[in-house]
Amino acid sequence: MSMHVHVRLRHALAITDDGHLIEELRCKCGATWTHVHQVDGGRPER
Repeated sequence: MSMHVHVRLRHALAITDDGHLIEELRCKCGATWTHVHQVDGGRPER
């Protein structure tokens, strides 16, 4: 019996109106994940 290991491939990136980064990942099996990265309100990097 084979064992499936999820391989998370980046599907999409987006920025919300609030400035949060949304990262969508997918596996070839159809599983999906969404990560929301909060912005701490600091100064932008240069």
